[in-house]
Amino acid sequence: MEGTDITSKSDFKQMQPNEKPGKMYGLPKVHKGIPEGQTIPPCRPIISNSGAQTEMISAFVDYHSKNQVKQLPSYVQDSPDILRIFQTENDNNKQIEGSFPVTVDVTALYTSIPADGEHGGIQAFEKALNQRKEEEINQTPTHFLITLLELVLHGNIFEFDDKLFRQQIGTAMGTRVAPTYACLFMGWLEEKILKTWKGTKPYLWRRYIDDIFFIWRGSQSELQTFIEHLNKAHPNIKFTSTYNQDTKTIPFLDMQITIDEDGIIQTDLYTKDTAKAEYLLPKSCHPGHITKNIPYAMGYRIRRLCSKEERCKLRLQELKADLTSRSYNNKITKNAFERVLKIDRREALKKVVSTKEEKTVFAITYHPALPSISQIVNKHWSVMKNENSRLQQCLENAPVIAYKRSKNLKDELIRAKVTTKRSSDRIKNGYQNCSQNRRYPCKLCIYNNIQGPIKEHKCHQTGKSYTINSPVNCQTKNVIYRITCKKHPKFVYIGETQRQFFKRAGEHRGYVNRNETNQPTGHHFNLTGHQTSDMTCIVIEQVLPANDPFLRKRREKFWINKYQSVEHGANTQG
Repeated sequence: MEGTDITSKSDFKQMQPNEKPGKMYGLPKVHKGIPEGQTIPPCRPIISNSGAQTEMISAFVDYHSKNQVKQLPSYVQDSPDILRIFQTENDNNKQIEGSFPVTVDVTALYTSIPADGEHGGIQAFEKALNQRKEEEINQTPTHFLITLLELVLHGNIFEFDDKLFRQQIGTAMGTRVAPTYACLFMGWLEEKILKTWKGTKPYLWRRYIDDIFFIWRGSQSELQTFIEHLNKAHPNIKFTSTYNQDTKTIPFLDMQITIDEDGIIQTDLYTKDTAKAEYLLPKSCHPGHITKNIPYAMGYRIRRLCSKEERCKLRLQELKADLTSRSYNNKITKNAFERVLKIDRREALKKVVSTKEEKTVFAITYHPALPSISQIVNKHWSVMKNENSRLQQCLENAPVIAYKRSKNLKDELIRAKVTTKRSSDRIKNGYQNCSQNRRYPCKLCIYNNIQGPIKEHKCHQTGKSYTINSPVNCQTKNVIYRITCKKHPKFVYIGETQRQFFKRAGEHRGYVNRNETNQPTGHHFNLTGHQTSDMTCIVIEQVLPANDPFLRKRREKFWINKYQSVEHGANTQG
C-alpha cells in the first residue's frame, strides 16, 4: 500500500504500542455457587489490556467499528431500550396469546470465536465494515482496520503466574474491541441461523451481546428443534435456552418478563439471589449529592422496569427497607419515592437525547473537609479571568469541578496481577542498575557506580530531597533526567527524552568527547580539570502516559524550577 493515505499522523501516533503484556486474572461467578469438591466458585477469565502492547490499536479499531453494532436488526443498547420495544409492541396490540418468552445464552462467546476461516470472526467483522458509509471507508479503509484487528487477535500476549501466554482462539475479555467484535460476529451468525431455519420463526428477536431474547409462537417440540438448529450453526458456538411454557415468565437482563393471558408483555424488577443490596453508605467519603440522589435514581429505575403500578409500589417498599438498613434518611427516601410515583411511566421510558457541550473539567480527590470549590470558582470567575490574561486565553468559561474518590480498602487489597514473588524480590522504586542480566556491562551504570536503587535525589541549591516514585533505569523511556558533576555538586542540568535514557545520556557524553562547547554539558566537562567520568546521569521521573511531549515538557520545567537550574545551573531560559 505504498503511497496510499490510510490514516492520519495523529491517529498513527495514538496507536503506538506499549511494552508490557496483558495481565490475566479471574472474576468469580458468585451467582454460580461453589461446585462440589471445590473451595471457590468458577471464574471468568479476564485479560486486562491496560498498558499492554495492543491496547491503543484495539481502541482505534473499536472507535471505527462500534457504530456498525447499532445497525444490526437485533441490537439492544440497554434495559430501557428493550422496554421501549415492549411498549410499542403492546400499543400495536400484536396477537401473541399463547406464546411464551425464551432466552438463549451463548456459552463462553468471547473465547470461542475463531479468528480466521469461513466461520471466523474476522470475516464477519469485514462484512460489517464494508457496510459503512462511503466517506467512512475512504477515511479509514476496511483492509487497514482488518490488519489491525488481526494484530489484536493474534498478538494477545498476557502474563499469568509469572509466565507468558498467547491466546490461540477467541478474543480476550478486557480488550477494548472485544464487545464490538463479538456483537458483529453474532450479528453475522444469527442472520445465517434465521435464514436457514424453515420452521416457525422466532418473534421479536433481540440480543444484548451474548444474551438473546425472543417470543416463541409455536409448540415446545418445535422450539427444541429450533434450539438444535442453533447448535448446528457453528462448530464452536453452543447455546443454552431458558423458558417456562406454563408461567410464561423468564428473567432477561435486570427484568422479569411475562406474557399475560391477553398477550400483553409485562415486566418487573429482577434481582439474582446473590444480590446483597449493599448500597453506598451515606457517610461514605463521597460528595453529598451522590448519596442523596441514590434513592431517587434507584426508584426511577424501578419505575421504568415495573409495568404494573402495584408491582412498582411493592418494589419501592422493598428498596426503602434496604436503604433504611444502610442508614439512609427516611425523609429523603420518602421524598424521592413520591417524586418517582408522580412520573408517568411512558415519560420515564422516553429516550433522553444528551446535548454534549465542550467543557473543561477539573478533577480533584474528594474529602469531606473540602469547601464548595465549585461555588467559589463560579463566584470569583470574572475576577480570576480579568486578573490573569493567560487564563482568559485558555478558558472561556469556568471549569466544571468533578470529584474522584480516594483509595479505599478494596484498592489496597485487590490486585489484578497474580504473583508468587516474595516481597523482597519485588522491583523497588528508584534509579537502579540494569546490567544484571546483560552479557556486556552497561557503561552508563558503571560510570554512575550504581550498587542499589537510588531512591532520592537532592538539590544542592535548596538542600531539599525528592523521592523517585517508580522503578527506573537507563532502559526506561519517557523520562526526566538530571546530570551533575562529581567535582562541582552545584552544577546541574535537567532534561527530558522520549527515547531510552541511555541513548540520550550517550549523546551528552558525546558532546564532551567531541568538545562541543556550545552544549551546556559539553562546555562544563571540558573545563580544566574535568573529564567525562565526572559526569553523573540519573533518571528522576518517568512521565506517564507515554508519548505525550507536552506533558514531558511541563514536567521538565517543573524540575528546572525546583533545581533552580536556570539561575544556578546549566539550563537556559529558552
